[in-house]
Amino acid sequence: MEQIISKSYDEMVATYTRTLANFYPARGSTGFTEANQVHIYVNALIKCLDDDRVVSWLEFPWADKKQHIDGFVFSPKHKSVFFIEAKRLSHKKKKQEIIHDITRLHHQDKTFLQDNGVYDYENEYVIALSDVWLETRWKRSMPEWWCGLDKVP
Repeated sequence: MEQIISKSYDEMVATYTRTLANFYPARGSTGFTEANQVHIYVNALIKCLDDDRVVSWLEFPWADKKQHIDGFVFSPKHKSVFFIEAKRLSHKKKKQEIIHDITRLHHQDKTFLQDNGVYDYENEYVIALSDVWLETRWKRSMPEWWCGLDKVP
């Protein structure tokens, strides 16, 4: 599965490269919305899973119904579910928000999946996406933090 996830990331990067070579979907440094990150990644993951029964959903309701998961993919072929969260790291509180998003996905009670027809899976994956515009010193430090080189949240 590591190869599929890696390939899906490469596919997402290729999509961004193609898009940005022909079209700039932002005004100045406004960035790209989280929804676009999730949409592009989910499409890349689906392509790489090569599963004609794969299902996906954006803004999938979480267990308490007040929250959502940015993206959800279920691959019957691989017996795997993927929880995708995205965050635009535009200010300091976003670091804690992405940590919170990832932590809540480790919730042990996944009965809401069965409630939505997802039964036969063996593996769960959390995919966290982000983008950051390197305009300030703090923002330029985000790639190190994201890659785990800076252990302070």
